[in-house]
Amino acid sequence: MMKNVVRRYVHCLCKIYFPLFLLLIALSIWAAAPTLKLFKSIDTNLSRLLPEDNKTVISGDLINAKKINNQGVTLVFEFPEPKIGEQYIPTIAKYLKQSEYVSEAIYEREGFDFFQKNGLLYLDLKQLEELYDEVDQEIQKKKLGDLYVDFEEDTTANENNGLKDFRSRFNLGFSAFPSRYYNNKDETTYSILVHSPVESADFPYMLRTMQDLENLLNNLPLLKEKNITVYYSGGFATKLNEYNTLMHDLRIAGIIAMIGITFFLTWRFRRPDALLYIFIPFFCALTWSFALTHHVIGSLNIITSFLFSVLFGLGVDFGIHLLSRFWEEMQKNNIEDSLYTLLMTAGRSCITAGTTTAITFLLLVFNDFKGFSEFGFIACTGLLLSIVAYFVLMPCLFLIVNYFKIGPPVKKVEPLIHFFDSLIPHSKLIVRISVILLLVSLISSFFFLHFEYDFKKLNARIETASIAKQKMRESVQGGNTNAVILLEDENHLPLLKEKIDEIKKEDGAITAGFFSYADMVPTDYTKKTEIINRIEKLFDSEVFKLLDEEEKKEVDEFQKMFHPQRVTQEQLPAIVEETFFGNKKIPGQLALIKPDSTIELDDGKNAIRFFNEIGSLNVDGKTYYPSSSTLVFAEVIRTMLRDSKRTIPIAFIAVFLILLIDFRKLKETFFVLIPLLSGFLLMFGGMCLFQIKLNFYNIVVLPSMLGLGIDYSVHFYHRYVYEDHHALKIALHKTGSAIFITAMTTIFGFAGLIFANHAGLQSLGILATLGISSCMLTSLLFFPCLIALIEKRHSKKSALTETSK
Repeated sequence: MMKNVVRRYVHCLCKIYFPLFLLLIALSIWAAAPTLKLFKSIDTNLSRLLPEDNKTVISGDLINAKKINNQGVTLVFEFPEPKIGEQYIPTIAKYLKQSEYVSEAIYEREGFDFFQKNGLLYLDLKQLEELYDEVDQEIQKKKLGDLYVDFEEDTTANENNGLKDFRSRFNLGFSAFPSRYYNNKDETTYSILVHSPVESADFPYMLRTMQDLENLLNNLPLLKEKNITVYYSGGFATKLNEYNTLMHDLRIAGIIAMIGITFFLTWRFRRPDALLYIFIPFFCALTWSFALTHHVIGSLNIITSFLFSVLFGLGVDFGIHLLSRFWEEMQKNNIEDSLYTLLMTAGRSCITAGTTTAITFLLLVFNDFKGFSEFGFIACTGLLLSIVAYFVLMPCLFLIVNYFKIGPPVKKVEPLIHFFDSLIPHSKLIVRISVILLLVSLISSFFFLHFEYDFKKLNARIETASIAKQKMRESVQGGNTNAVILLEDENHLPLLKEKIDEIKKEDGAITAGFFSYADMVPTDYTKKTEIINRIEKLFDSEVFKLLDEEEKKEVDEFQKMFHPQRVTQEQLPAIVEETFFGNKKIPGQLALIKPDSTIELDDGKNAIRFFNEIGSLNVDGKTYYPSSSTLVFAEVIRTMLRDSKRTIPIAFIAVFLILLIDFRKLKETFFVLIPLLSGFLLMFGGMCLFQIKLNFYNIVVLPSMLGLGIDYSVHFYHRYVYEDHHALKIALHKTGSAIFITAMTTIFGFAGLIFANHAGLQSLGILATLGISSCMLTSLLFFPCLIALIEKRHSKKSALTETSK
């Protein structure tokens, strides 16, 4: 029945090939527009990798709507000398406000005077007593000089700078900022927070804003006259840097993929028309796939953004196998018979291999982690549409070229023939060495294969942006990783505070505190002012005589805090109410959960610990889901690890079932799986050897490799079974050569990512290249030698049987 269907299909193609070809080309031209739109809407936000119904994501969206998010950019100005920034920064801020893209240019800390005066009230009684002891100790040192003896075991107090910088040393809450300006400790860099007049800005608007600001500052003579350096960071600058770096990486990956694939195709076929046969169907399938993605998903995420390069390597595989076999058949048959034999032989292998790969990608769709699900959807549809394109468009191209009487090449280059001929006689040795290597790889994997949790090692490496970000942090000093909760019932505030206090007491807790609007009105005013008065009395006239100029300046600033007023909600600065109540159209108020500032939350393990502590908080029957970039990062890792444990086994089972349907024999199915499993072990061994860690970018390679790796052994074994005489040699010379080229094109599809600035995408390219190379080696080296060894044993058994007869 199958033969009749294929025969009728070929006969039909021979009649309508030209109008069918024009129709599919027109469809591809139409699909080009949504494809271009798709690549202009790449979302680099980590929350984009989580499902829309994720509690942390939903909570984060509500919180972002509640918060008054002043979008814009932070401009950092570096002056050649300290303090002179105070003279010029107000002028620069006023100059910037002439831009239509600037609603505000803020250079002073809002509420600074209030917290400068009342900051000590925001310490608790225990902290104030500790502050009194520290100040008293420093003053005694000044008075006694060398005669002072410290009887405390803790020697850290002797490692400070006396009374210099002690507000920041003693962490005096809201009064720790040394200046009303956004400047660094050395007073050489000053920041201006530029706010945009729009609430939601797209990339074109961000780009216009940055260009306008750059033009304004380039035309400001003051910057050149005073030798002032400008850095752009935060907000728009960060998003544009990420997007531009990603697009640069994609261009590089695409160029490398194109050059590498073109080179190997040219080397394999030595005919320029071979590129047309392979590239035209593939690019049509690519536009169909991304147009479909645009309508179904709408945008790309940071993991799926590079898929065009990967599909480039995967899609052309079908074309290589089909073209090789077609030209081989055209040496001995007419065009219609050649197409029939092509589809019944290489076509069957392509369908089995392509379907297996597509199914493994399809299984990724059923995951919460969108790095898997959207990757799976795009890769699956891309592969299936590639099969359609090569089974329809490629035969049309063959028929069009045949119409002009252009025949196949007389001879093709077989790059592997001599290499494999020399290895087959040593099959026993190669199999033994391979088994030893695989065992070593297996054992090594248990001890040296690790997961990379440190997110800092996976970010894009942009030197100028890193410098700007560091200078911004030094001057703004306000960045933190606080988690935020939106509470609709203020009666839950004391219950949440109590719950957080319980979490804080646990051993190794990362959670450090809970702040709400109610906490902005200090308690114990009378007791606190009594301690503050005691501190003030320590600074008598004799003490001032012992201080140097720098210490006198610090103490003068400190003394401004000795007469705080009793604070009420009405006296709080407007910025406080804005921080906790935000958009009043949305009911409720915001509260903050502060993590321990000494814990590195870019480390995924710590982020997960923090998430486990506060990811969901149940009080009085109501569950709250705090949100922050750290919690989103933790949830991404948790979701990815959970999904990967489920996806990889299911994908393997799917591959096994498809092979069983194709070969219909359990023994052959297991036999064809040997190169795939060996390739995985070899890849793990290479990861241990080169210290390559799994991370949430490259882990998508593992389920993908199940589909990719099985292709080679399926093609090879199908050809081996099809041939009657000298089957192994023919499979090596014909299919083995095609497998080598297809593997190399797939490798180059991924290899371009190795040159990416983004460390996560770079690790993906490295691991995929290693994995494909491993599967290629096991399919073309270990597998043929294993077959040769089995053939020899069968020959010996046959010879012994004949002798016994």
